[in-house]
Amino acid sequence: VGIYNQILKRREEICVRDKVSPSFALDNKTVREIALAQPTSLTDLAKVRGIDDRRLVQYGPDIIDIVKRFKK
Repeated sequence: VGIYNQILKRREEICVRDKVSPSFALDNKTVREIALAQPTSLTDLAKVRGIDDRRLVQYGPDIIDIVKRFKK
């Protein structure tokens, strides 16, 4: 399973947990940008288009965890 699919899976878990729509959490374009950039820090993640302060705080640690596990 590629990093894109892993992020989509985590997004689905987040949506169920937080009772929000996928586009409210992270839209598909942002997920693609993350998969391409593969940021390993919140600073790097903040540079990805579509990541605002709210998403950085709420979802950033989950995203960074996925990227780091994928890059091992």
